[in-house]
Amino acid sequence: MLALLSGQSEKQIASSLEQSYSTPHSHIKAIYRKFGVNNRAALMALWLGKAHLS
Repeated sequence: MLALLSGQSEKQIASSLEQSYSTPHSHIKAIYRKFGVNNRAALMALWLGKAHLS
């Protein structure tokens, strides 16, 4: 999650973890679902405490 929030692309994350692209992509989708967001910007807003959960 920190790599995602630090601005790394999914491809960069996969490369740094020596995994295929689909592995971090699946994890990122699960993170989005868990936090009820659809994109990185919304996740960042939650992380920074600027969004309110319904």
